[in-house]
Amino acid sequence: MKIVVLGGSGFLGHNICKLAIAKGYEVVSVSRRGAGGLHNKEPWMDDVEWETLDAQKDPNSLLPVLRDASAVVNSVGILMENNYKKILQNPRGPVSHLINSLSSNMFKTGQNPLAPKPEEAKQSKNKVTFEAINRDLAIETAKIAAKANVPVYCYVSAHAAAPGLDPRYIKTKREAEREISKISNLRSIFLRPGFMYNFNDRPFTGALASLFTVSSSINRATSGALNFLGTASAEPLPSEEVALAALEAISDPSVKGPVEISELKSMAHKFKQKSL
Repeated sequence: MKIVVLGGSGFLGHNICKLAIAKGYEVVSVSRRGAGGLHNKEPWMDDVEWETLDAQKDPNSLLPVLRDASAVVNSVGILMENNYKKILQNPRGPVSHLINSLSSNMFKTGQNPLAPKPEEAKQSKNKVTFEAINRDLAIETAKIAAKANVPVYCYVSAHAAAPGLDPRYIKTKREAEREISKISNLRSIFLRPGFMYNFNDRPFTGALASLFTVSSSINRATSGALNFLGTASAEPLPSEEVALAALEAISDPSVKGPVEISELKSMAHKFKQKSL
């Protein structure tokens, strides 16, 4: 089985590649950085075909890579637009940024201070915007997959937005889902995890995971009283668990459409059991 992972050198993508290699799959990672996005060299990386190309700039450049592929898994996405890479490069940046956003906006109404100015919200090709990355890139690569006769396209979407984050984040994810689902001859799958964490790859995600674990427990105990918090009220998942679920989803012909958190957990467990 050959799978193509878009964003294979990223936070979730490299977990998908690693687990797929362990399963014996032929794996191709596509990203603008190739294997350069991974800082620590591990043995499994030698078995991945690392393709360096810009699918946003030229979606058709994917066609040779997709030849004979059984599935495409798109793990590309952005959570924020403004200073996104600078925030991630600061180990404390993402946590402080998100927590400050949550605390300052959780109980406020009106304009979202994190929302970009109208001119910043305009769609712009080859720019790091929600519209360009979370929506347009996903739709275009799904169309290219169908053109290349790839039968399965798995898009890593999201469970919900969160207070303090630009609502365009989840809006563009849902728009991508709707358009991709219209593409004929393509089994489209939309994974909807909540917050993803990994103590080894991104230690700072552990702080938010702990916070969201508490809030999700309270939400369950109160029959959804905290649903208005979106992702902040949903159970966080380890990135490896979401990766396992992605591999199970593409290998099970009965799986299509949205896959929510509880289903993700079940699929991850099922794939893990089959791999033992």
